[in-house]
Amino acid sequence: MDAPRKRIVIAGAVLLVLLFIGLVIWLWPRGEDNQYGEGVEIGGYSGQVNNLPSDYLDGFEAALLKMVRYNGISDAEASDIRDATIRDGSAKQTYLDGKGTGYSGSFIVDIASIKQSYEIQYEYAAPNTGVTTSGYPVLVNCLDTDQLIYGDFGCKNLYAAESEDLDPLVSHLPYKNLTYQINADSTAGGDKLRLNVKLSIPDIDLSGDEASRRQTITLYKAEVTKWISSQGVDPANYDIHYNYSDTGERVE
Repeated sequence: MDAPRKRIVIAGAVLLVLLFIGLVIWLWPRGEDNQYGEGVEIGGYSGQVNNLPSDYLDGFEAALLKMVRYNGISDAEASDIRDATIRDGSAKQTYLDGKGTGYSGSFIVDIASIKQSYEIQYEYAAPNTGVTTSGYPVLVNCLDTDQLIYGDFGCKNLYAAESEDLDPLVSHLPYKNLTYQINADSTAGGDKLRLNVKLSIPDIDLSGDEASRRQTITLYKAEVTKWISSQGVDPANYDIHYNYSDTGERVE
């Protein structure tokens, strides 16, 4: 085979290889779409936010898209966002229960292209562990103005607006003191909003006979309903579920 013909054959082979590689890249799976529909892709997530199921990222990105739209960004502008990034050092996470089966945390997302920043808060409880959350696993909130790196853009809090529409008590939850913690569970269904209450009852107060134990529990539950009433609502309008904060034991 002469040299010119050999070069043509080699060039053709190279072209076929390049076409094959291009076809493989084109057909390679792109990954699943966001299970909640659309979202703003968040960069810097891996390595900064840990201990959560993989589907939580979908929830973060979908909630962020909803928030930027609520704050004046058009659908077209929102679909073009490619620079949403977690601010270095902003990610925080703590235990919900102290045992590693539930977590709460937050991080800040900066979006330079639209000059907006938000805080994303979350709660996660592993299934079948007795750990309860507020009923709002993902929230996107406005930042204080001193935390805004692009200047004040007049941020409106979508969650606050929705809370007022849902129930007047929700804006005060979750609520916690030394005696109990109250969380709303909007996913439980039913005609009444469910409240999950953890009672922090010292063991010594439960060490007596059954009658004494029941009396102690009744007193603690009375403190809860007293606080609910102080918010201007009727405790009878809620489905209240009580348990012990340390064991998850249900209290009727």
